[in-house]
Amino acid sequence: MSTILQAVAAYLVQLGRDIVYGWNRFWFQPVDPIPLAFVRLLTGTLVFYVYASTFGETLNLIGPEGWIDRQAIEEIRTLHEEMELPFDRQSNRFYAQSLWFYVQHPWAILVIQGFFLLAALCYAVGLFSRVSNLLVWIGHLSFVHRGYMAWFGMDSVISMLLLYQLIGPTGATLSVDRLIERYRLARRALNAHGRVSPEDLALKPSWTANLSLRMIQLHMGVIYLFAGLAKLQGDRWWYGSAAWYTMVVPELELFSMRWLANTPPWLYVTLVFAATYYTLIFEISFIFLVWNRTLRPLMLLGAVALHVGIGLFMGLMEFGVAMLTGCAAFLSPEGLQWFFSALFAGKEKLRMAYDRRDPKALRAVALTAAADAFGQVTFSPTAERHLEVTSGDGKVLTGSAAFYRLFSALRCFPLVALASWGAFSPGPSEAVVQMPGRT
Repeated sequence: MSTILQAVAAYLVQLGRDIVYGWNRFWFQPVDPIPLAFVRLLTGTLVFYVYASTFGETLNLIGPEGWIDRQAIEEIRTLHEEMELPFDRQSNRFYAQSLWFYVQHPWAILVIQGFFLLAALCYAVGLFSRVSNLLVWIGHLSFVHRGYMAWFGMDSVISMLLLYQLIGPTGATLSVDRLIERYRLARRALNAHGRVSPEDLALKPSWTANLSLRMIQLHMGVIYLFAGLAKLQGDRWWYGSAAWYTMVVPELELFSMRWLANTPPWLYVTLVFAATYYTLIFEISFIFLVWNRTLRPLMLLGAVALHVGIGLFMGLMEFGVAMLTGCAAFLSPEGLQWFFSALFAGKEKLRMAYDRRDPKALRAVALTAAADAFGQVTFSPTAERHLEVTSGDGKVLTGSAAFYRLFSALRCFPLVALASWGAFSPGPSEAVVQMPGRT
């Protein structure tokens, strides 16, 4: 009997350890932050587009004489005070806060909203990512809380994405912040031992990136799950005809699908039923199947198909982009690295020789290393030559010729070109020399 009890106790202890290990691994294991940075890039671009394209309606939405004017919004905010029961007063209280409850002058609103647009642009490109993330989140909530008559699902998804991205290092890569950090790391390595290697510039995994991504992933699963379960309360979803009614709503349709009603019944039934039940099955199953590595690509492609269809038949393009941005949190770091490498990495391999005693040369090397995101350049310190670049065909380039070769070969070099131009100043000795045997 004691042997059985010992076995059961050992099993329970091991089970507890496995649960703790799995919990910590799921939430806190350091991961490559590139998926989080990609979500930041998409979120920032979407926010900037939405608010830039609607900037002309700013005063109509949040101004003192807008569609919901100052008096109306104050009445909404104080409506709970007129209720008799304490529970009713608390449960019906308008808790939302907004900068635009207090800033009322039209010109002040436009100026601050313009600053918010600038913050959204900075967030999209990854400049001062932490600060711009916070400013964009505050600006977005302020806008939708004040102009809430225009608030719909897209705004809720954007609010969620901006909130969870405050946790992780969204500017760790795919950002101007990362470019600046790579430059600082390169300068530090050059000052320490006169050379720079890929190890000096390596991107470190982050547990906060994992936590941020997990929060987004789980929230997306919950959104899809409850969207699907809510649809089950409607008879049309059970009967299979709900998709037809969404296609023919006059306020939403981009182009008419009413011709489908005049097609043979089997075609109408097949298309409408397929769209209806596909939506239901996908939304309810997403949270359960997306964690499987084999099924994950199919689920993400299914999300693309769903939201492309919603965008085409209901005109909700921005909502689809917001949802697919959340789904991007499920993309693997390896897949994203391959994608960006295939899209932006140049094929030419270069070697850059420099005088480690020359401050201008060291600065140019650090800037080039910062822009060399895909490891195309090998750096070789030498005491003999000021600054030269050897191309893949064995040509040794100096001065402006070396500068233009880096400019054409490295996709990110244009970002640092102006700062590095001075180190490649052409001189009397500038030439293109054939060096047989050098690669």
